[in-house]
Amino acid sequence: MGEENRTYTQEEVNELIEAYERQNAELTGRAEAAEKASAKTRIQTDFISKAITAGIKYVDDAYKLADLSELQVTKTEIYGMDDVVKNLAAERPYLLHEDQTKKGRKTQRSIGGPTNTSK
Repeated sequence: MGEENRTYTQEEVNELIEAYERQNAELTGRAEAAEKASAKTRIQTDFISKAITAGIKYVDDAYKLADLSELQVTKTEIYGMDDVVKNLAAERPYLLHEDQTKKGRKTQRSIGGPTNTSK
């Protein structure tokens, strides 16, 4: 007789159900961990891309300093990263390339130089 015609006792059925539930819980945990790791990688990649575009020189340091708590992450999109990078650049201009920090400054004058250049 083949396995398909076998009759299981209630105890065997309960053991099979418990084994299935343990395996299901383990696989669900692995899937959740993989999803979190994927989201973290997507956030880092998006941050790096936008930080480089914004002229941030020290991207790794900037990532550690960035406040990512306001980000909204879905399976396909990351919302709020532009604001994170813009705020970080404004709050910590030393992270920017030197030419990026000069964009917001007025022309520099020498100390002790003339103050009225309209003559």
